[in-house]
Formats: sequence, structure tokens, C-alpha cells
Amino acid sequence: MADTEFKIFAKRLSTKYRRNRKVEAFAKELFEKIYLPESEDDPVDETLPRTYKAYYYGQNDISELASKISGSLDTGNFAEYIQTDSDDTIEYLCDSFRPWFPDIDSSNYCACIAERFKDIIDHAAAPKTKDTTLAATSGGVPAIQMATLKEKYGIGLVAETGSVCPNDGCQKSLFTYRDGHTELIYDVAVIDPSNSSNEQSNLIALCPECAAKYAALKTPDDIAGMTKIKEALVNAHDDQEIRADQHVQEGVRRVIEKIPFIKPPTDIDLNYDPVPVRQKISDFALYLRIKTDVNVYFKAWRFDTCLEEISG
Repeated sequence: MADTEFKIFAKRLSTKYRRNRKVEAFAKELFEKIYLPESEDDPVDETLPRTYKAYYYGQNDISELASKISGSLDTGNFAEYIQTDSDDTIEYLCDSFRPWFPDIDSSNYCACIAERFKDIIDHAAAPKTKDTTLAATSGGVPAIQMATLKEKYGIGLVAETGSVCPNDGCQKSLFTYRDGHTELIYDVAVIDPSNSSNEQSNLIALCPECAAKYAALKTPDDIAGMTKIKEALVNAHDDQEIRADQHVQEGVRRVIEKIPFIKPPTDIDLNYDPVPVRQKISDFALYLRIKTDVNVYFKAWRFDTCLEEISG
């Protein structure tokens, strides 16, 4: 299922504004706060709850509703709706929408987010010509196919970059940590659209801003530069795995050599009950690396279950 622009927008606001309400009620409220009815006929009110639910989960795009309301949007009212006195909420909103507004801060976050919602509605309401269709793709690859590639290869591509955008001069983190959860913030870009293979070798994880710029301004020089970046990432990743394997083998050898000389502990109460790794590791970077490796190599298990198994 493709991540529509509205789905991404709504999900980011829902963290602070949904307040355990049904998703269809929250999605409808977002439109109510930005639409200024021009007559008694209110397309926002007339839209069915199941349609709002589909909008929220990205099962339907918002084109039909957007075409009815795009001419009567009130960004000022929406800005007032999201205004808050909570420093934590403001910080979260600024971090969440910085890919679209690099200069967003506590003084302009309301206007920025309201403008982002207006852009989403206007874009959905625009006639679907050939050019606008291509704008929603990466190198000519349909958006729904890009979502599939992200789902299939995304975690591995992020691990390959070390969780940092590899584009020249960027170095933005591809994840954020808030409310006790790790949230990945990245997009997958097709390096060379002329290459018919959309396997991992022709894909790269970038921050959303760099991915959008690369898709829009792709030239032969851009492709050559991104190809070199990808090659460097692959080589570095392969070298790291080789060194890690050698390090593990050497460590096992040393342990085996020391076992005959180790005296059994007499004053330690051994506990074989598994404990989640998150309770053992205070270094978040190390925890993220473990989480990424588990997602890559143990896809059949749930992450939390897997960590409990290996933590014992």
C-alpha cells in the first residue's frame, strides 16, 4: 500500500492531536479545520466516515474531496487549530516537518504545517496530467511500486548507510527517537532509472528532502555521483561485515582458550530468565544497530520477541 501525502501528514499530527479518537473522526477534523464552506453544501461533512478512514490509512487518495474544497481553504484557522503551549509538542512538530521546511521553528511551525496541508490538497486537486503523474514518482517508477521497494529493501538500505543520509553535504539522521519509540525518516531513491533492475543494487536510502531533489533534478552527472556514493556504501558495508566476522571468530577462539582456567562463580545468583535488550543497553546507537540487524536478518520474528530470545 502506497504512503499517500495525506497519510504521512495525518499520521505525524495524530501522535499529538488524535487523543485516542477513531481515525475517521480525526481525519475529518483535519479537513474541517482548513475548509471554509461557501454554501450550505459542505463536502467535508457529507463525506462518509469509511472514506475518511481510507484517507487516513492511505487506501484512497484525497483527490475527490480535494477537488471540491481546494478553492476555499483557510490556512489561518488550521494554524490556530494546531497551536500549542507544549514545548515537547512544538519540538516534535518541528522535527516531523523539517524535511519540507528546513527553517521551521517555534515561531513559524503553525504557518508551515498549515501551508503543507494546503499544498497536499492543492496537489491532489490538480488535474492528473502526464507531468503531475511523473512528479509523484522516482525516476519514472510509479509511487505504488516505490512503496513496495521501500517495504522490501528499506531496512537494509538504511543499515547500509549507517542511518545517516549519504548524499553529499547532507548527513541528516534517517531516524528520530521520541516517546520511547524509534521512527525511521527516509525515502528510497532509484539511482539509475535507465537500469531496468530495481533491485537493492540500484536503490539508495536518502532523507526525504534529498530523495525529492534527486528525483526532480536527476542528470547524468547526478546519476554518476550517486552511483559512486552507492559503491562506497556497499564497499564499506562489506568491509565492516568481514571485519566483524573476523573479530567474532577471534573472540570465540580466546574464550575457548580461557574456559579451562575459569573457576565457577560461587557468589553470583545466575538468572536464566530472558530480559529485553532495551533494559540492558543504555547506549541508544548500539540499541538501534541491534534493532536494525534483527529486522534485516530475522524478518520472520517480531522485533521485541526476537530481542527477548537473544537477550537470554
